[in-house]
Amino acid sequence: MLTTTQIAAALGMTYGRANRLLSRPYTLPYIFAPTTEKGGGKLRLYHIEQLEAGLTSKQSEKLTAVRRNVEIALARQYGNRLASIISEKLIKDTILRPDVLGHLEGATVAELPRDAAGWDRFARDMVEADELAQRNLAFSDAELRQRLRGEALASINPKRRISLAREGKLDELLDTQVEQALDAQARR
Repeated sequence: MLTTTQIAAALGMTYGRANRLLSRPYTLPYIFAPTTEKGGGKLRLYHIEQLEAGLTSKQSEKLTAVRRNVEIALARQYGNRLASIISEKLIKDTILRPDVLGHLEGATVAELPRDAAGWDRFARDMVEADELAQRNLAFSDAELRQRLRGEALASINPKRRISLAREGKLDELLDTQVEQALDAQARR
């Protein structure tokens, strides 16, 4: 968070003048400050709430339908790999996408998807563009790999496990079994 002293120094003015400017609503120095210095995501949430508050009832219905489709597509594409809090954030952020805003206003040339495959692409694009979602998926995949590796290790006969470890082939075999299990889950 920026202090009044920092703003005064950055703008080359006295502390008193900066304090008076900051006491007024919607001051320019605060608006031009980077979002990270204003508290990060709080400003974005504020914008989302303001956008939602300005929608007509018909636009709210359209937004609800879009969010429902995104929620279904996220569940279909990622299942429980994506944490619920991240899914909720992505669903709430749909209003920030230009194509969705254009759809709500009825002034868009590019239409939103109409079929399940289109909504799946839409959801994948949203996840690929969101850093938190990417980190969450990487963490979930690492947990899944670890669990599958443990299951594969437990399924190998102890004597065979020892002989494979002595030959240096145990890790290679486990990695192959984990990849096969992941491929099988991806096909489901």
